Amino acid sequence: KTRTGSVDLAEYAHGLGGYFNPSVFPACITRVGRYPRVTVSHFVTGSIVCAGAKSELAIVAAIHLLRLQHCRRTGEAVQIVKFTRQNVVGNAYLGFRVDLEKLYNENPTKCQLVPTDFAGLGYTVSDNHRIVVFESGSVVITGYENEQAVWNAFCEHVAFFLSLIHI
Repeated sequence: KTRTGSVDLAEYAHGLGGYFNPSVFPACITRVGRYPRVTVSHFVTGSIVCAGAKSELAIVAAIHLLRLQHCRRTGEAVQIVKFTRQNVVGNAYLGFRVDLEKLYNENPTKCQLVPTDFAGLGYTVSDNHRIVVFESGSVVITGYENEQAVWNAFCEHVAFFLSLIHI
């Protein structure tokens, strides 16, 4: 953050080689390196959101690279005040096709299926946790706080996934 508590995103985008178009998205978008390949959104409040990282280590490396880039281009040091992990997303391939309509008909209260709007079926595990299942057998697990919780969610639902085999 600057002394005034806000960041000039147009200047920031120019200095870091990012993209800023406030009519499209209210943040400056910066791509950080090839490894880790992470996209960082910088908001006017000084907050940043990292997306696309494969691990927490990749996020830490991306933030370090971003700090170095910023220091090199502007001469100003950046201090990370607070770091929180909010949403870890996992994906898997089941190895078989899934009958989404069958799944929806068996669990209409937990599922959301609107094929005209979205190709996947949303399965609500709890308030903040969701599993998106695609007919191809791809699964996306979202809303968990760490990698172990994503893995545990996948393991808890293995029997559920096996019941989805499209015959």
